[in-house]
Amino acid sequence: MIASLEQAARTASKNFMTDREDKKARVLIADDDEQIRDVLHELLSETYECFEVNSGEEALETIGRETFDLVLSDIMMGGITGLEMVPQVLEQSPDTVVIMISGEQNIESAIDALRAGAFDYITKPFDLQHVEAAVRRALEHQELRRSKRYYENFLEEMVKQRTAELDKANQTLRVLIEASPLAIFVLDEKKNVILWNPAAEQTFGWSKIEVLNKPLPIIPEDRREDFEKGFADTLQGRAIANYEAYHQKKDGSLVDVNIWTTRLLNPDGEVNGVMAIVADITERKQAEEKIHYLAYNDTLTGLPNRVSFEERLNEALTRGESSQQPLAVMFLSLDRFKKFNDTLGHIIGDQLLRSVSERLSTAVREGDAIARFASDEFAFLLTRARTADDAAEMAQKFQNILEAPFKVDDQELYVTASIGIGLYPHDAVDAQGLLKNAGAALYRAKQQGGSNFQFYTADMNERALKRLSLENQLRSAIERKEFKVYYQPQVNITTGQIVGMEALVRWQHPEMGLVSPAEFIPLAEDTGLIAPIGELVLRSACAQTKSWHDCGFNSLRVAVNLSPRQFQQPDLLLMIETTLKETGLRPESLELEVTESSVMKNTESAIKTLSELKSMGIKISIDDFGSGYSSLGYLKHLPIDVLKIDQSFVRDMTTAPNDAAIVMAIIQLAHSLQLKVTAEGVETEDQLRFLRLLRCDEMQGYLFCRPVPVEAFEQLLIEGRSLGTMKTASVSPVI
Repeated sequence: MIASLEQAARTASKNFMTDREDKKARVLIADDDEQIRDVLHELLSETYECFEVNSGEEALETIGRETFDLVLSDIMMGGITGLEMVPQVLEQSPDTVVIMISGEQNIESAIDALRAGAFDYITKPFDLQHVEAAVRRALEHQELRRSKRYYENFLEEMVKQRTAELDKANQTLRVLIEASPLAIFVLDEKKNVILWNPAAEQTFGWSKIEVLNKPLPIIPEDRREDFEKGFADTLQGRAIANYEAYHQKKDGSLVDVNIWTTRLLNPDGEVNGVMAIVADITERKQAEEKIHYLAYNDTLTGLPNRVSFEERLNEALTRGESSQQPLAVMFLSLDRFKKFNDTLGHIIGDQLLRSVSERLSTAVREGDAIARFASDEFAFLLTRARTADDAAEMAQKFQNILEAPFKVDDQELYVTASIGIGLYPHDAVDAQGLLKNAGAALYRAKQQGGSNFQFYTADMNERALKRLSLENQLRSAIERKEFKVYYQPQVNITTGQIVGMEALVRWQHPEMGLVSPAEFIPLAEDTGLIAPIGELVLRSACAQTKSWHDCGFNSLRVAVNLSPRQFQQPDLLLMIETTLKETGLRPESLELEVTESSVMKNTESAIKTLSELKSMGIKISIDDFGSGYSSLGYLKHLPIDVLKIDQSFVRDMTTAPNDAAIVMAIIQLAHSLQLKVTAEGVETEDQLRFLRLLRCDEMQGYLFCRPVPVEAFEQLLIEGRSLGTMKTASVSPVI
């Protein structure tokens, strides 16, 4: 009988392991993107038995009918999401493990997936080797979980057998213990080890010979009291289940474990020892610690992140409320950081941010806090700022510490910072209020030109509310067709004739009247509304120019600005081609103006886009040339027709030798590259004479005419206004 039980245990163990090894794991791929499903199926089908579904609903229905070892699911699908699906999968099939796939590149999505019950998280576009490794880990985890459950159930059943055949049951139990992947040991009533399985040897490092009939060596000194209590409780029948602790290995290192215990009885029913089952959960604990770290820390700089900072701020405010002690919140933003990124690349930008964070951290006092909030924005909690002067002193200290150049990749970079300060309880009494007010003060510091600090004042909130109101009205203005296109003539300096016009958008607000472009264009850029506004201007300008062509002014061309955001749009070429086709305007009558910064942001991509526009017959001009970060090396490769001299150089060129030299150099450079030159902002006769002397091709500016609405521009055309007749022109310029 003993032999048959022992053989049964060996056979069960062998069959369990063999079945899992011989049988292909079943994998269900859930994604509404057929291409993704095909790639995953092709990658995994050689090793695993793969099935595909295109929605969460179909996945749940399939799992209801069949058993799967692993589900690979996209987070965002039509119908229920992957996150909604995970709990239902685990409810229907607890042994199934789930890996989430997502295009989101942020830690929040990973945390959401793991909280929902997913085992792992993969981002798109994914690395195939990474996918294979993740699937392998998940199935190994699932195998371990099944194996653990099998042995736990089996062992529990064996332990319950308190019959006359206890010796026979113990034989079977020993076989299972020897084969178990979990560390198992038995202690007698004196706490000496009387059983030590191979998994215990592997987990803790001590061999069976080293520990048998000796005190258990794995308990750290600081856990001795817990161990004594747990041992005594188990002897009294109060078993331990799924208890997290840590044990000591032979090399002195610690290992995180889950513990289950049960007392053992002799044939007479008397307690004679304790059996412990121990699972090594080190990898799981490390993963949990990593997730916690990523949830509360910035991955680039290692500083606390916004979540951590807000928790710390709320704690400080709670203490401050009871002690009546003031404190300050400070936002620091690097000036011109975007230009560092655009010019030198994101790798240099990241290195600079790390260096800045290290230097700022050295200036943080004990009890204060620093965090990274956004790309180039840092937050400080000053718990000892009793007065505004204290906060100002710290702000100056932070600015001073950034004065020395940063050496990054053999380059010396000089950095300045803008700082906004909010005071508790003077400016706000809650965390969100303080953060909002410090942010408003930072915005004011930026508006002041940077490299300064500003305290929050009540009118900042009013300005912020006004900006928000203007943004809301801006969105409505598109629907209400409040935007009008004005035209400013472009004049050939040699002939004096109007050869074209620049289309400029104006906002005719029903209550505020004509809103300055300087007020709403930056807001439109920030909110993304510049795209529909820009398309509206382009369509209107093309249609109007075609109308003037039909009236006999065939040689007119129209120049339309492309904002940096528009220039990056993937459907830009299609939008322009469609507009030309629908309005009937010849491509050669359209000139598109792009800024230097738009082109230099991604030169290779810009050259490709401009080349495709040129191939359509459209003319290209570089707007405000000389005012940005130019690269003459790239200029010769750009498929352009016109350089427009920025008005900041034109304004002072007749009085400032440096500006005159720059204007002369730009004109000579353009002509040597077979490009035309248009001077912007020409306001005086002296400026016109100087440009004529330098053989500048075209001009536009208030000297000839301000931007005017359609009717006024038509009057200019009908009267044949030119440089020779402008002094007697009857048209009153309209801003």
